[in-house]
Amino acid sequence: MKNKKNRAQRVKSKTKKLLILLNIIPFLFLFTSHACWAKKIRNKGKEIKLLNNFTTKKESSQSCSTYKDHPYYKNDKTIINKDVSLIVNQLISFMKKPDRLSIKNLFHPRLGITDQDIKHIIRSLETKNTGPLNISLFDAWLVNTGKNTQKIPCNTGNISIWPHYGYKKQIFVWLQVMGQKELSRVFFSIVTKDENYYIGSFHTSQWTHDGKNYKDWLKESSKSAKSSNLMQAYLQVDIARKIMSNTKLYLYNESENLNLLQKSILTKEKFHTNIQETIGKYDLAYVASIFVNKGIGLTIKIRDDEGRSPLLNQKVCKDIFKKINISSLGINLEGLRCSFINSNQKTERPSPQGSFLVKKIS
Repeated sequence: MKNKKNRAQRVKSKTKKLLILLNIIPFLFLFTSHACWAKKIRNKGKEIKLLNNFTTKKESSQSCSTYKDHPYYKNDKTIINKDVSLIVNQLISFMKKPDRLSIKNLFHPRLGITDQDIKHIIRSLETKNTGPLNISLFDAWLVNTGKNTQKIPCNTGNISIWPHYGYKKQIFVWLQVMGQKELSRVFFSIVTKDENYYIGSFHTSQWTHDGKNYKDWLKESSKSAKSSNLMQAYLQVDIARKIMSNTKLYLYNESENLNLLQKSILTKEKFHTNIQETIGKYDLAYVASIFVNKGIGLTIKIRDDEGRSPLLNQKVCKDIFKKINISSLGINLEGLRCSFINSNQKTERPSPQGSFLVKKIS
């Protein structure tokens, strides 16, 4: 009898505990769910707060200001925050030692970038700049796009930026790449996706040629123009324009002035005519300046309806190079790249034969 009573009490006690537990579980679930949800909201709120602090301007207005104007830099010398600084530092480390690291996860998934793509770009930078690269941060801008994606002038760098569509807040970074002789620049954007930072675009450009930046080339152009060497002055401005060439990401505010300056020296048509008169019987379809290892080079396209052999066309290229250099045009030509097309081919299309490069012998 006593055992039955004790058993009944134990069952009653377990039942009571079970009932208490059943009553508590919903509250535990509710509390846990709320805590997880609150944590997510806090993190998202922190991200939103960070992005909103890109600028003190109103949401509807556009702005592009250097990171040095913002408290992130003034407080701890970082670019916006540690996550963005990490992306920049990882990219710099990769560019210095591209065979030891992988950075494809830094790029926005929609770009489909691979490590091989980036290595190819780095190799081309090493070739242009000669030797190992010294890479440093040149500037970075915090961009508020406002209600549209029109170009936005920045408060430093003398550039304007074309922001990406669909991102109200963006970061644009400019790295300076120094080789043994030349300087290049790497320009890339950073955007957010799912509360993570990604590189949204990537572009490289040459900042010096033959050890001179665009201002140096403009000074040389001015000297050539004063001595009435207009063909050389035209090409020197053209080299400066190539250094200052615009992209879909940014444009130099001075680039339009360079276009006007070049037209004031010679028109494109007059330059073409002068070259055609110099090379005589060869039918000139296209001519423009190019970078060569030293000084100024030209690239030309000659119409060849006779169907000359590649060997003969190589001789033609050498003949044209000699004619230009010994002429009274005043062009100090260091290299000439020739390609040949027939009358039915468009000048913007590559030649089926490829091209030939002739260089001045030192």
